[in-house]
Formats: sequence, C-alpha cells, structure tokens
Amino acid sequence: MKYLYKIFVTSIAISLLLTGIVSAGEQNSDRDGVQTIGTATREVEPDTAFINMAVETKAETANAAKTANAKVMKAIMKNLKSFGIKEKNIKTTGYSLSQHYKQDGKNRSIPAGYILVHNLNVKVEDINKTGSAIDTMLIAGANQFNGVVFTISNREKIERDLLIEATKNAKEKAEIVAIAGGRQLGKLLRASVGSVGGRFENNVRDTGMLKSFTAAELSPATQITAGTLSISATVDATFELK
Repeated sequence: MKYLYKIFVTSIAISLLLTGIVSAGEQNSDRDGVQTIGTATREVEPDTAFINMAVETKAETANAAKTANAKVMKAIMKNLKSFGIKEKNIKTTGYSLSQHYKQDGKNRSIPAGYILVHNLNVKVEDINKTGSAIDTMLIAGANQFNGVVFTISNREKIERDLLIEATKNAKEKAEIVAIAGGRQLGKLLRASVGSVGGRFENNVRDTGMLKSFTAAELSPATQITAGTLSISATVDATFELK
C-alpha cells in the first residue's frame, strides 16, 4: 500500500512539474510587445501596353472568309514589324469561323455566308507608341478594337520595395508608442503580410469602338493616355518592448 502511495505522490509531482514547464513556456512566448500595422502606397506610371484588336471578314464560303482574313493579317504583321514590334509580342488570342444568317421575305433565317474573326493581342513595350501602333494595325485592315491594357513590367520589384516600406512604417509607429510609454523598442517578434497589390492594370475600353470600322473613320491619329496605377502593401508586425 505504501508503495502504491509513493507512486501516486510521484505521479502528481511529475504532473505539477510538467504543468509548470508548460506555463513558463507560454509566459515566455507572451512577452511585452506592441502590435502595429504598417502601410505603403505608390502611384506608378505604366510602362507596357497590350492592345486587343481583331480582324473580321465575311464571305459566301468558309474558304473565302479565311483567305480574305489571312491577307489582312499578313499586312498587319508586316506593318507591326516595320513599326518595331517583335514577333514574339504578337499573339493570337482567338480564332473563330461561323456561319451567319439573314432574314428572308417570310422572316425565316437562311444561310448568308461565313464570318471569320481573328483576335490579336499586341504587346507594346513603349507605351508612348500605343496610339501609333493602333493606327498601324487599322491601316493594315484591322476592323475591331477590344481595348488597351496598361501594366508594369517590374511588378515583383515594386512589391518587394513596398513590403520594406510598410515594415519600416510599422516600426516607426511602434517606436512612437514605446517612447510615449517610457519604454524602448526591441526586436521584431513576429510579422505577417496583410496584403500586397492594388491595380496592376489599367484597362481602357471605348465601347463606342467595339464594332467594325475602317481606318478613315478614326482620323486623326489615335491618342491614348495611360494614367497611373495605385499599388499598396500592409504588414502586421509585433515588436518587443524593453
């Protein structure tokens, strides 16, 4: 019986010892600290444009529609290359061939030929040439305009820079609180990225131009303004108080 009693007492002692160790660990992880949220925002001028245009051709037969479309596309490619656009920056984003219909005298739909639409996405690395690039495509025969997207090429670097600025901003706020409370700011205990992003793209869509047209209908030269993009970052940080 005494033996069992000793085992029971020993078990309680070990249990209390372990509980004390866990509590001490929790207290150590819960140091005096100040939590702040740092922010950083930057207005950035875009440096790259993506033009979305298309060539639509109609003909009585599918082959005739394809032939007519290919002729225009060849002229567009030639003009873009002469303008300084690299072939790798010209990409087909859509290609569709469908039969179209018309109404006869009895209000019935009857076959009226075929429509082929070839969509292009053109990357312009000098946004100052965006309007001229559009005109170059129109002159060659492009007859649909689907918008221009302005963006930035060094997105990752800007994100890193903003995270650094947001962390510094969080530290500055923490230092103000620490000094005001008669304490000193210690090391960074923990941090988490709240958000990084914003508008990395500016989409210009003129709904009045989302239709077929001729180059003559858009005289004089096309003027496009990129504007700026707003990018921001937030960091949730906790600093030690001494």
